[in-house]
Amino acid sequence: MILLDTIELAKVGGTMEFNYYFDSFPKINYGIMNYSIGIANGNKHYHYNVKEKEIYDLASITKLFTLNIIYNLEKQNLIQYNNYLADYIDLPNLKNVTIIDIIKMRGILRVDRKLSDTKTYEEFQETLRSVHIVDEESTEYNDIGFCILGNLIEKVTGISLKENFNNLFDTLDLQSTKVLPNHNYTILGNGNSLYLPNDSKTRINNGITGAAGVFSNVIDLEKYARKIINYEIFDKSFIDNVFHYNFIDKANRNRTYAGLYKYTDYYRSYVGKTYSIHTLAHQGYTGAVLLMDFESKIINILLFDAIEKDSKLKKDNFFDGYYLLQNKVENLSREI
Repeated sequence: MILLDTIELAKVGGTMEFNYYFDSFPKINYGIMNYSIGIANGNKHYHYNVKEKEIYDLASITKLFTLNIIYNLEKQNLIQYNNYLADYIDLPNLKNVTIIDIIKMRGILRVDRKLSDTKTYEEFQETLRSVHIVDEESTEYNDIGFCILGNLIEKVTGISLKENFNNLFDTLDLQSTKVLPNHNYTILGNGNSLYLPNDSKTRINNGITGAAGVFSNVIDLEKYARKIINYEIFDKSFIDNVFHYNFIDKANRNRTYAGLYKYTDYYRSYVGKTYSIHTLAHQGYTGAVLLMDFESKIINILLFDAIEKDSKLKKDNFFDGYYLLQNKVENLSREI
């Protein structure tokens, strides 16, 4: 591992513009004071501003780990993708929806009230049990389905979702990837949520769902991404299926299984035109991106403390800056 300060990173990138961008990016929006960046190209990698015992709230990138567990359960013949969810868990209004439907985010799901409006774990679970489908033909990126997959994992394995995640992290030797981290860690990216995730519905559900709740750092995420692009997590047949499927989200971005981003031929995308068509990425609401280009073997990781302690900063200039920075990181990845 090579830790670079801003000046050294600028020299690797070959321009002072990159140096300026790292210096100026935290000023694009108030409250973004901490960030950590990882880039890798083949066996070469650089980590910027990585601090021991400092981990970030990954928010929706959790879905990638949930997909990993579901994939493992299918390989162990404990579930079948084409089986109905209702074959495993009590969902009285969701009789004809399969596991693969949820993975592909196929069908518009709704519950009787917002999960984030519930007050207790019991209320959360009762509300989730009210899930029903309002449009079988359409696709939509949302968290409801992956919250259900979290319950499926618990039902099939007989242990808590937290234990399932921790077992996965132990198996993969992801030592700084945590659910409900302890006070030995500095937590970033979760606003004023202390050692809980920023996502309110996940906090209600004992701090973890299949949609959010995992914390990690650049080092672990690079290790995990490297295993993914080398087909050590998902086999090539499964990854080929991921690339062959797509749906378009409300922001006109190309997505696939678990809401992963795919190549989109325009600027405002987490897999924009500078990457190959064989690229996948996931992005967390808190300010995190994990990108994997299977063709070039490029990995980009951007973790930001992008949620202010008292309010969210979700303005266009933040995302414009984010896309610009990601393009800079991608260009640097090709030069290391």
